[in-house]
Amino acid sequence: MLAIPEPPIAAGSVGLRILQPGLNRAILRALSRSEMSVGALCGHLMLESDTTLREQLGHLELAGTVEPEGEATKARGAYRLTTAGADLLEVMALIGVWLTGRPRRPLSPESEVAWHAVTALGDGWELSLIHHLLLRPRTKAELLAAIPVLGAGKAKRILRRLRGAGLVTALDGAGRAPRFALTAWARRAIAILAITARWEGRHLNGTAEPVSASHGAVALLATLPLIRVPDSASGTCAFTVEGDPGAGPPRACAVWAAFDGGRVVACRSGTSAASPDAWVRGGVEAWLRAVIDAHPTALHLAGDVGLAERALDALHAELFGSPPGPH
Repeated sequence: MLAIPEPPIAAGSVGLRILQPGLNRAILRALSRSEMSVGALCGHLMLESDTTLREQLGHLELAGTVEPEGEATKARGAYRLTTAGADLLEVMALIGVWLTGRPRRPLSPESEVAWHAVTALGDGWELSLIHHLLLRPRTKAELLAAIPVLGAGKAKRILRRLRGAGLVTALDGAGRAPRFALTAWARRAIAILAITARWEGRHLNGTAEPVSASHGAVALLATLPLIRVPDSASGTCAFTVEGDPGAGPPRACAVWAAFDGGRVVACRSGTSAASPDAWVRGGVEAWLRAVIDAHPTALHLAGDVGLAERALDALHAELFGSPPGPH
């Protein structure tokens, strides 16, 4: 059974919190075009007062995403985007793609309603509610038993938000309490959590929670059922994520998936009953490079390497929208 960390789950959540205020997103976009003084920013953003603007600039500076230009005082000097800020804009761009891809009701990345969905995603991730729903659909009572810190009132509110956002659906209970399950769109949001967690690891100097082995396994459980490999590909592939030394237990988590005619017909945590045809193993950073950047060279592949490579290619294409080049 997959070991799910106790809440709060922090990996990936800090970056999302930075982006939640609309003013922060507007500041980052404006500074991506050119350096600006506080006064120029205030005019560009059509703000009546610069008080809140200065406060948010201070928060963004603490996060390392903006910095004052030169030796001038912050009151008069220009602000510019840092490398961390530019990389966070890439996270914003991926979130925008995800929002506009919402089935039946695409969401504009410019609207605050759309960012309510992003906030709901982050809250569900932090509370580990998404983790538990990935293992199997659950009733509210089952979620409360698995996550005692939720409480009945909080569980009701967050499930309502997740359903409204299109992240969770209620399965008919045939007279019983409904079971809640993640939507395919929610599973694709793993791309956002992965790239945000990597941003934190690169730019927050170890102050954010590192990605754990169990986080990596949860991400695989979420996304493997979505992928397609060539129809000729069949067999079972085992995937193991090894945690970094600072991430805490468990040191490694395993997931396996069975492919038949190009489709995933089974996907579970732990080890499969039958011996796998292919194996993929590696640390968190190696997995992030393989899935986000389509560079799987740091992962160890064994057995039916062709099946393993096709699975990795399909994960990248499903989450980040472009098939990789030759290995």
